Amino acid sequence: MNFNIEAIIHLFEEKTKMIISFSTDWRTFENAGYDPDQARFSFTISRDGELLDWDKSEGLESKVIPNSWHDLKCICEGSVCDESYELAVEAEELFKQESFYNMCNNVLLHCKK
Repeated sequence: MNFNIEAIIHLFEEKTKMIISFSTDWRTFENAGYDPDQARFSFTISRDGELLDWDKSEGLESKVIPNSWHDLKCICEGSVCDESYELAVEAEELFKQESFYNMCNNVLLHCKK
């Protein structure tokens, strides 16, 4: 399955894949009524939007991201790295884009199936 990577396409340049990790500031997340451990998730996506790999850790079914883009941009953090794990950008900046939230949410929902 391919995903819309419009929110991060500018980060690829000549790179073939990106690793997206999102987590939370646990205290803020907990105060918002979410379980911080459930929010940590990472996945690898190619420049054409193909999902290459994802966090298959125990408890994948319970992984969530907040119900709305507004909640996510207020309480989440993370990073986007290239294949050598060199940091491309802090995900907090990307969370300001609704399309980035939608991409992360769609990937997580797909992985939970």
